[in-house]
Amino acid sequence: MAAIRLDVNLFNAKDDTVKRTNCVPLKEFDISSKKLSDVRSVLIENGGLDASKVGCSFCSPSGALVNDASSFSDYVDILSEGGEDKEEGDGKKKKNIYNVYVYLKSKKTTTGLSDEAKETLKKELNLKLSVSPHHTAYLYTQLTIQDKPELLKTSLDQLTSSFNKADWVAEASEDATNPADMSEKEWNIVIRNNSLTSASRLVFSNLGRASDGSKKLKFRRIERAPYSAFVLKPRKFQPHEISDSEVKIEQQFHIPRFVVADDSYVDTFETKSSVATAMARSSFSSIEAEASIEGGAFGFSAAVSAGFSSSESNALSKQSTAESSVMNITYNFPRVVLHLDEYSLALSDECSQDLVRVNDVNSLLAFHHKYGHFFATRVELGGRLFSSEKFSTLGTSSESEATKQMKISASASFSSKFVSGSASYSQENGQSAQDSDARRSMQGSMSWQAQGGDTLLCNKQVILLPPAWCPTVAPFQNWRVIKQEDVIPLGDFIGRIPGYEDIPDKFNQLAEITRRKETVSFRLGLDAWQRADQKKPEYLSLHHAWRLRQEVTQLYTKELAKDPFATYKALQSGHWANYQIPSLIQELYDNGHPGLAFEDNSNDTVYDIEVETLMNQAPALQFGVRYHIFNRKSGLWLRAIPIYHNGKEITVLAAGPKHEATLFEFRDQEREGPLRNGDKCCLLVYGPDGKQKGIIALSLRGQNPGEGVDDAKSIGALPYSVPNEGRIRFTVLEMVDQADVPT
Repeated sequence: MAAIRLDVNLFNAKDDTVKRTNCVPLKEFDISSKKLSDVRSVLIENGGLDASKVGCSFCSPSGALVNDASSFSDYVDILSEGGEDKEEGDGKKKKNIYNVYVYLKSKKTTTGLSDEAKETLKKELNLKLSVSPHHTAYLYTQLTIQDKPELLKTSLDQLTSSFNKADWVAEASEDATNPADMSEKEWNIVIRNNSLTSASRLVFSNLGRASDGSKKLKFRRIERAPYSAFVLKPRKFQPHEISDSEVKIEQQFHIPRFVVADDSYVDTFETKSSVATAMARSSFSSIEAEASIEGGAFGFSAAVSAGFSSSESNALSKQSTAESSVMNITYNFPRVVLHLDEYSLALSDECSQDLVRVNDVNSLLAFHHKYGHFFATRVELGGRLFSSEKFSTLGTSSESEATKQMKISASASFSSKFVSGSASYSQENGQSAQDSDARRSMQGSMSWQAQGGDTLLCNKQVILLPPAWCPTVAPFQNWRVIKQEDVIPLGDFIGRIPGYEDIPDKFNQLAEITRRKETVSFRLGLDAWQRADQKKPEYLSLHHAWRLRQEVTQLYTKELAKDPFATYKALQSGHWANYQIPSLIQELYDNGHPGLAFEDNSNDTVYDIEVETLMNQAPALQFGVRYHIFNRKSGLWLRAIPIYHNGKEITVLAAGPKHEATLFEFRDQEREGPLRNGDKCCLLVYGPDGKQKGIIALSLRGQNPGEGVDDAKSIGALPYSVPNEGRIRFTVLEMVDQADVPT
């Protein structure tokens, strides 16, 4: 058998051109006994055909298809029948060089608007208002019944004439990419461009050392780790997935599992910390960004999963994460969604070797610094425009209002450069003039950050950026990560890969050595809208039991006054005090133990909770976890005391010895993870029987005037209900450094 060379040529059906792509030398290949299917196999083995062409049919130089069952000798004869190719073929035969032609199907590319889009643009603008602009329902509901606004015909003419389709219509790209047609090499480019096999890590800057000698760090950003923890595993493709109907060949390629998702959408959400805002900028979904890294967003049930050092975790906790709230808006233009699960990935050789060397806490931290802290298993690729504004800039305190303003502003930048005359006209007619001015100001200041596509277009004016930028997202070379979801701690994800199931337990065992108890100190302030004077903070405070005893006495006396027979019976029996004061309240008074109230001038406002930490992480209180609460200055623990009045149980709060302490829990709807400084929350109360009694409230006051003690200040607990909202106390958490805790 003589050595031969196969020259692979692509016949492009789009323009009937032929291009040579590969020259494949073969040392031993007997063409006399081979079929075209054998030629295909040897070309695949030697890299002559990539994933996008492995299933394409062979053809003649003019594009006539040739079946794989044909012998190679017959195929050579077919090629020799051409004019110029015959002369070239005769010369090459002498040198054992043979041409092979592969039929590349043409791809349909949209270069203009579809007929449906053209018809849509021909329609008149919808200038109808849903309801009267003075009706409050306009702000909150979207009605189906529309009434024509009373507008002058001249105004309508001016409005329609300012609308120019050419100002905002984005043409389709000539280089549009169909993910199903992409080769193994092209997918590799996408993966490397976006470092999709690397986890994400948090980056800190060194601010020197604190007075106690510990490192002072500040959180800076989230980025892809420089070292890849994983590699993409090859997967099988059935013949019908990659081949023409007559080509029957099964192959494996390093192509990720993907779903085409090219529906554009808008997303707006609020972030309240530097970490969450950085996550939003790094394309993490609003769910992950809302909870943030310190909030257990990625399933951090134990601190070890994060892999942070003490100084880093301190940089993520308490006041250092607090920022003014930020509203984020993204215009997303996805092309494809990748699923990077444990079945699609394997551990890289370098990561596997480093994993073996993890044998203590320091090596575990070093491993996370090198390979990242968490990994997203669902990734959207494409392009997006991102913008964010602080609430103070938006001039609103409501998330829904801020969302509406940003959406209107963003829509304006996409719609037309005649913003004041078209895109925002109907909204401004349905709002106050002051609202309209604020919205126009917002529209003028909105700026976009492009991720994916041609980011160089960001130097254009805002009004020109979106239409010019949109078509540049089409080529796969311009795809970037625009959304990351289903995020998992790196150690937990490695444990899902066959052969590494012990890794999470190994990490946990290393962390157990560092388990210790820490104290978190805090104040609970009354939310501003419930204070007597909004400028004066009021904190949950201990006060002498005389007030609680007096208010309970007033409650019982008030009821006795309504029942003369009960009053007479109490006087006759000589047990008047027993009818006035429950024994638990009297014992509290006799022992000198305090009750609780919200006050603006008390020194007994700081409380302690003991929590467990791992790997020297900063201690933190968690939503949804029950705690005992301690007041260090008095040396007493908070407790719930049930009393009974008219056959109903009333819960009041006081302080007492440790064996009388009851449990408390922080809640904020369904939120999970640790509390941050400035977080709004409700404090749930559990009784001595372990049952939930409700949220801290003015429980001695009545639901209606004249019921209960109207001016009672003692704090107890009430179940949440709309009628009880006026008595329930809504609070804000204020963290206190240990050095500032009064003793």
